[in-house]
Amino acid sequence: MMTDFDFYDTGVVPGGFGLHNMGATCYFNAVIQALVSCPSFNKSVREINRAPHSNKVLSYYSKMISMSLKNPLDNRLSHFSPLIWKEIFKYVQTRADIHKFSTGQQDAGEGLHMFMESIEKFNVLQDLFKHRYESTIYCPECKKEVSKKNCEYILFDVPANLKTKQLKKFKDLDPTYGKKSGLRDFILRQNTFVDKDYRCPNCKVKGEKFMKLTLKMLPEIIIVMSKKYVHDGKSSKKLNVMSEFPETMTFDGYSDKGRFDMNYEAVAQIEHTGSLNSGHYWAVCKRKDGWQTLNDSTVREGMFKPTKNTYIVFYHIKK
Repeated sequence: MMTDFDFYDTGVVPGGFGLHNMGATCYFNAVIQALVSCPSFNKSVREINRAPHSNKVLSYYSKMISMSLKNPLDNRLSHFSPLIWKEIFKYVQTRADIHKFSTGQQDAGEGLHMFMESIEKFNVLQDLFKHRYESTIYCPECKKEVSKKNCEYILFDVPANLKTKQLKKFKDLDPTYGKKSGLRDFILRQNTFVDKDYRCPNCKVKGEKFMKLTLKMLPEIIIVMSKKYVHDGKSSKKLNVMSEFPETMTFDGYSDKGRFDMNYEAVAQIEHTGSLNSGHYWAVCKRKDGWQTLNDSTVREGMFKPTKNTYIVFYHIKK
């Protein structure tokens, strides 16, 4: 896993500041606050805005960062979130193939996806979050691997208990069967299965196959979302589970000069209280003036301390 990284730089991380809630946009405020805590994203957005472009989401975001770096106490900063949100709302209404705003409470994960979709034409920004997995499918009838492909994602969407679903029939193929792993190990590899509708490209036999996912590339910014919302077709519920979110993680990196450590540290956590249909989001973020609890317009001292309410955590690569 190797690429050229833009390491954590305090020079492009402002102090804590509040954001205006339009009545039901706490989820979006939490997402914006988490992004503001990612210096490589702030730096890249500001560089893009040196050249002419028509994306108002990035224009407003860049102005917010510039103003906050000069004075995080500027009262005008709180109004940038509604401006950015309205531009994203306009954008998604023009597209039939991406996330939409629906009735009821919005989700911070959906808000993050909509933000990313509104800037999808800017690859340099998307690449800050993209990671790559190699998926390998093993056919028990052929007794060999029959499919191998690479897939890229922006978000690490992990089970709340860090266990993937696995069939008992594949127990002997899966050394992690029934075991819980740490977040780092889970990110590195997962074993699961493809369902009964899968047809083997080799023997043509339809049925469940063993599948493993192996991490091949990491980005500057790792976003991990704990899947605490469970849908069984008839009802939905939020799991009361404490997900493991360490403050730091280290992975093996490789270059022409050999192996090196890729060190990541937590820079933001998004919290959610309440049910699926109601509740409240806020962010706890690492800023120039230390960890801050950023709850809409309220700013107070905070600390990185994951709870049962922790939904999403952002990690940034550091030297």
